[in-house]
Amino acid sequence: FWVCFQAFAVAAKPQTDNASTESKPSAMAGDSLSSTDKPYKQLIDAALSALQQRLEQDPPFLWSERQSRLQRVSQLPADTAQALTEKYRRLLEAYRIELDYANSIEAYRELLSSDADSRLVEFLRIGRLSLYYQTLNGRESAIWDRHSRQWLRLSNEDNEKITQGLRIAKKLEPPQLMVLPLFGAEQVK
Repeated sequence: FWVCFQAFAVAAKPQTDNASTESKPSAMAGDSLSSTDKPYKQLIDAALSALQQRLEQDPPFLWSERQSRLQRVSQLPADTAQALTEKYRRLLEAYRIELDYANSIEAYRELLSSDADSRLVEFLRIGRLSLYYQTLNGRESAIWDRHSRQWLRLSNEDNEKITQGLRIAKKLEPPQLMVLPLFGAEQVK
C-alpha cells in the first residue's frame, strides 16, 4: 500500500513553471476537479482500497473503530480540489494510526462474539504481530490464527504467559521480555 503514497508524493511535487501555477487557482477556488486532479483521485482511491484490504487481513483488533474510521474517509467527497485535499489528509491520518498500531502493545476489554454466545474478555494486542484473548477469570486463552481466520485455544501453561503480557500492557508490571506463543513467520507479500 505504500506504493500508492510514493506515487502520489512524486506526482504531487509542486510545479515550478508559471503555466502550471496559473491554471491551479480555479481548481483551488472550489471548482470541480480538473483533468490534472483526476490521477490524484485515482491514487487516493487505490490507497484507500489497499488500506481496506490490509484491515481485512489483519487480526480483528478494535475492528469497529478501525472500520468506522475507514468508512468516514471513504464517504468524504472528492469532487473538488479542496475536498480531494481533505480526503488525502484524512487518509494519511488513517495510515498513521494504523502504523502506530504496529509499534505498540495494548490490553483492552471487549465482547467476543462466537457462534454460541458472546462474552466479555481481555484482549492483548502485540503490534500487528498477534492478538490474544483471555477470559476474565484467566482460565481460557486463545490466539488469532490469520490463516484459518479463527481463534485457537492455548494450553493452560500459556494462560500464565498471556496474563503476564496483559499486566505489562496495562503497565502493572515494568516492560520486560514476554515469551508468548506465536505461529511461524509468514511470507511477506
